[in-house]
Amino acid sequence: MDGTIQYLNTDLDLTSTDDLTTLAAAFEAAGLIVLDVSARDALWYATLEVDADYGEPESAIDAMLAVVNALDEPLREVWRKCTPPRVQHRLRLRG
Repeated sequence: MDGTIQYLNTDLDLTSTDDLTTLAAAFEAAGLIVLDVSARDALWYATLEVDADYGEPESAIDAMLAVVNALDEPLREVWRKCTPPRVQHRLRLRG
């Protein structure tokens, strides 16, 4: 067992009081994978990831930010109303 840590992907988690269905569809149209869009306890949740193997978290985050920066104003407003987005990196211990 060599204990090498391998980067797998980065998830973007969004939470809002507003419906996130349209925002998630815009991310999907721009090439991200929508893992979940759901409502529970009066909040909306969305989990997204890039549909590419970047090999490092920085490139995946850059791809996500490019989509955010390209959103039209109505979707930008939905984005702004989200609680601060959470980014999660998935890693695997090889060995």
